[in-house]
Amino acid sequence: MAEYWHRTKKKKLRISIAKLEQVIDQFASYDTRIVLGDFNAKIGREEMFRPTIGKESLHEASNDIGIRGINFAAAKDLIIKTTCLKHKDIHKASLTSPDGATQNQIDHFLIERRRHTNVLDVRAHRGADSDSDHFLVVAKLRAKLVANQNSKQTNKVESFEIEKLRDRTERIRYQIKINNRFQALEEANTSPKGNDEPNS
Repeated sequence: MAEYWHRTKKKKLRISIAKLEQVIDQFASYDTRIVLGDFNAKIGREEMFRPTIGKESLHEASNDIGIRGINFAAAKDLIIKTTCLKHKDIHKASLTSPDGATQNQIDHFLIERRRHTNVLDVRAHRGADSDSDHFLVVAKLRAKLVANQNSKQTNKVESFEIEKLRDRTERIRYQIKINNRFQALEEANTSPKGNDEPNS
């Protein structure tokens, strides 16, 4: 019975990681990709995984689910920030067993590598009132806001080719155009007011 349960759990894990990969691949490259939640994965402090997991984990060695989570993070260029930041063990543990003796760090926060410096802190808060056996894991992020370049309306300034005015014929042509415009404005202002009123 235990063997069947273990095989079923592994199959569900493979399906959920495949779904997670599909969801992550749908995001645009400029979006910040963050994955967080209860992974049930114990991430260790193995030397070969240091670029992805850091060295501040609660656990010495990763379990099978943890290794799958590390492989997923490495394949999608994510960093597991919950195991990168230095904290006391009491702030790393996100789950305490019912007997109160065993503590596990199984809730994780992953962010893409190019944005991982925006994560200022990730830790478990034990005093939060929640209806769960897990502790609340809180992440502090720094956001860089940039104005959308497409939404800016640029007022194009009409440029004048002043060099053309040095030529005598161009200068005369320009003076005639300006005089015609002013003359049209004067005629519009001096027109009789009676023409604007409707006939009664």
